Amino acid sequence: MLVQKNKTKILFLVLLYIIFVFLCSCSSNEQSQTDAPSPTSPPAPPVSLIIAPDEGAMEPAKGSVIAITYESANKKAGKIEGEPEQRIIYGETAAEKISAVPSLGWKFLRWSDGSTVPVREGDSYKTDVTLTAYFAHDTLSMPAVSISTGSHDIGDNYVRAEISIDYIDPEITRDYRAQIRVRGANSRSYPKLSYKIRLDDRYNLLDITTKKIRGNRHYVLIAVWNDYSLLRTPMGFDLMDRLEGIPLSPNYTYAEVYFDDVYAGVYLLVEDIRVDENRIDIDDTNTGDTNSFLVSSAPGREIVLSYSSGYDGGYYGVRDENSFGSMRIRSQVHNQQQLDFVQNTLQRAWDSIPDRETAKQRFDIASLVDVYIAAEIMKGLDIAWNNHFWMHYDESSDKVYFSTLWDLKFGGGNHSGHNGFWANFEGLGMIAAQGQWGQYNRWFIELMKQVWFRELVQRRFAEIDDVLDSIVPMLYANYDLHRVSFERNFTRWPKGNIGTDSNFTPRQVVALKNNEENANYLINWMEQRISWLRAYIGSPDFISHAGTTNPG
Repeated sequence: MLVQKNKTKILFLVLLYIIFVFLCSCSSNEQSQTDAPSPTSPPAPPVSLIIAPDEGAMEPAKGSVIAITYESANKKAGKIEGEPEQRIIYGETAAEKISAVPSLGWKFLRWSDGSTVPVREGDSYKTDVTLTAYFAHDTLSMPAVSISTGSHDIGDNYVRAEISIDYIDPEITRDYRAQIRVRGANSRSYPKLSYKIRLDDRYNLLDITTKKIRGNRHYVLIAVWNDYSLLRTPMGFDLMDRLEGIPLSPNYTYAEVYFDDVYAGVYLLVEDIRVDENRIDIDDTNTGDTNSFLVSSAPGREIVLSYSSGYDGGYYGVRDENSFGSMRIRSQVHNQQQLDFVQNTLQRAWDSIPDRETAKQRFDIASLVDVYIAAEIMKGLDIAWNNHFWMHYDESSDKVYFSTLWDLKFGGGNHSGHNGFWANFEGLGMIAAQGQWGQYNRWFIELMKQVWFRELVQRRFAEIDDVLDSIVPMLYANYDLHRVSFERNFTRWPKGNIGTDSNFTPRQVVALKNNEENANYLINWMEQRISWLRAYIGSPDFISHAGTTNPG
């Protein structure tokens, strides 16, 4: 009887154990499903084996020689300081001091045995061991963009690239397949180059947490070489974003860039300007005689004036030296009739400028006014010289728009041209170039000759006090947020950038010693510029001004 009771008890306990195991398994599965990362969660870190060098090792004989080797997992990311290969006598000596030292833009992560202290001393093991130091991007206030092209040099033609971006908020890494090439004209001579990126698929590189900006394939990395504050072009983009009449303010983010694991400094990762539903939203697919189009100013640039079937060697363009000058076509051209249509549409718009009512039929007036105001606030020399200025025609509205501005590094008092005029916070920059050089923005000059346009500018300027009041705080905020990364950029590029007379840098900028002084110079310049514009544009003199004689 006792034996039967014991058997029953054992069977009961076994059943309880089976139920317990089953419940634990269900709980574990539920927990695994709960912990599964969502599409916007940080990806799980790569599984790395933590080496426990002595685990399971037998006690060696006293006096045995043990080899300890220290190495870097990525020699571009960091190095070993001290003797990397050491021999110790077990039980008598220990390893000498060794340090894992990160390269610029990197930080020490851990050793392969799990230690997170970069400096080691006194290591002693029972068996030979190799200890590996691991490093990671030292992300501060901006994403880290890592670009690998393998053995391919980046030149004028696109080469394959793998791009990995470590984002800040949220902390997440994304990988992209792409092509990359050098971009720019004069900037190709700078040590720090700018690049065009063409992704294999449409992705949003700038805002991965929301649907605010939809994906695209085309982006630009701007080196910001000649702006020692690193603030001017972003300031222009932020300013345009607050002026509702401007069709496109390119979205951007600061980024610290690495090429094949070598730190290359701070860049601007920016949407490329092109026809797209998320950028210049026009339909250029019409194959008839007319079409919507996008153009940019093209003084001295090579353009093709006649259509050729299958041509893919450069940019089509239009030219009239007696009126608007030269414009590159940045949208699809399907036949010669469309080339003629671009020419005729721009000419028709140009001819309408003297008459306000006709101009209102040909142009989107709000875009003309707001783009002019943005250019004038920045006093952007390149824009006045007719560089980096974009227009488009939308067939659905039958109107021409001033689209956007680009690359404002020579604004904000950052050029010494014309006896210091461009470094001075006074004066109307957009009409100044006509008397200085052969190339100038003819659209702005022709518009500023018209009383009706000056009246609209004056009225609009009085409406944007909140925009004007936001400029200096935006500059402070950008500098305060990114100051440490800015300093690191100038550690990477200490020569030819700060305190040098490069590319017509004003003498007052040459005298500045560091990034902080350059930021303060720009902030002070902008405060004075806004004050002067408020006083002058708001005065009767602005309306009576002929548009050709510059005040200040």
